[in-house]
Amino acid sequence: MSVHAWNQLVAQYFHLLHTAVKLMIEILSRPQLHDFIREVTLRRMTAHFRFVLIALILQVCPSSLFAADITGWFETDCSGVTFHIMKIDAVPVGQELDLQLRTGYAPQVQLYMTGADWFDVESQLCSGVGKCEEASSAKVWLDKGKRGEFPSHISGKYTVEFREQHLEGHFEVKYRKPKNLIICE
Repeated sequence: MSVHAWNQLVAQYFHLLHTAVKLMIEILSRPQLHDFIREVTLRRMTAHFRFVLIALILQVCPSSLFAADITGWFETDCSGVTFHIMKIDAVPVGQELDLQLRTGYAPQVQLYMTGADWFDVESQLCSGVGKCEEASSAKVWLDKGKRGEFPSHISGKYTVEFREQHLEGHFEVKYRKPKNLIICE
């Protein structure tokens, strides 16, 4: 679901909530109604309010809170961090987009998680072992993270230009610990 469609859905629920509150006030202000009607109205109102509250929380919370959004994994080495994105819109299943953020020193990816800057990266789209197309340009934006704490998940967005294709989207990747110990000199 796109952000625009989601915002429209949330707006519709707020309108519904406003209408329901007005109706509840009108109904509850009539003393001649039975307690049963008031109780049913309150139950319905509570259910609508819960649904709207959940929708609002989902809209406000960053996507990094939901594990269902995981689109790949990331790993570090002595020259930086590589993001491996497996779920890419407009690309056949089974292809992988690799984004290499080269920091030039031991991995301190959390220093780049500012939520404020685009970083130039090297990128390639791979459809199998040795079958990769290099991007002509690529950038990555990393959502804000906790300074000083190595992240277990990273979310952000990317934009990549290939010879005949433009890719852009959001991602959330999970840290994959290297099999062998990395010693950077």
